[in-house]
Formats: sequence, structure tokens, C-alpha cells
Amino acid sequence: MPIDPAKARGARLPDSRSSYTRDQVILYHLGIGAGVPPTDPGELEYTYEKNLKVLPSFAVIPAFGSMGNIAGGAIPGLEFNLAMLLHGEQEVIVHKPLPPEAELQTSAHIPEIYDKGKAALVILEAEARDASGEPLFTNRFSLFIRGEGGFGG
Repeated sequence: MPIDPAKARGARLPDSRSSYTRDQVILYHLGIGAGVPPTDPGELEYTYEKNLKVLPSFAVIPAFGSMGNIAGGAIPGLEFNLAMLLHGEQEVIVHKPLPPEAELQTSAHIPEIYDKGKAALVILEAEARDASGEPLFTNRFSLFIRGEGGFGG
């Protein structure tokens, strides 16, 4: 079934709840190469629990949960074969320093859909709020869906 931008544009995805821990933050930091050399105080603040700081790029990790809601026809007018989906690009806006642990509520919507001829470019924006309701970070995903263009616009 082809994409119908008139139905899908502006659609809101179901809100999702998630959390992350200090251990997950440390594993992420180690995975991207933080902590080398291991005795450097500037590196220890990213790999040791005491005074742990969180790199802003960690915000991409909890945001991927909201992408799961895009599958399976959760959004009217946005039915497509998941095998044709490519993660085009991603923008992260960090509203305040990320805490070492957090409970999150993420709200996501589709602000734009573009016709690229043989593909569609779907923008998914997901805003994560902390337990107090304050915005923590916003992710904007560009989802390139092959074979779904040609609808105009």
C-alpha cells in the first residue's frame, strides 16, 4: 500500500516510556572509545561511576525505541515494507545535560514527508522528557523509504 502523505503528515505515535542506567551509559562510552588511557582523569569521568558525565551523543540510544512504533501500520497512511527502510540521517538537540540515569517519556510525530521520486523521505521527531516532565533531548530521524515515492510534493 503506498504512502499517503495527507494522512501520515502530522500523525502522532503512541507515547513510550523507557529508562537507562549508569551501566548502559558506561558501556556506550566504552563502545565509542572513551576511557583511553584509563588513568586519564578527563577520560575517567566518562567510564567511572563517581561523578559520571554523559556524552550528548548518548541521546541517540534511548530514542531508537520510538522508531519501533513506525512499523506495522501504527501510523495511518504510512504502510511500507520495512526491508525498504534506510536510516538517512539524524539530528540531536540536547536541551540540558543528560543525567547518568533517567526515566523517560518519549512523544513522537511525523512533521514532514517528501517525495524523492523513487523513494519517500519521512521525518520522525521524537522528544524525550525526564521524570519531572522537562524536555531532555529531541531526535529528528530522516527515514529514507525506497520504492515509496511518486506521490508528489
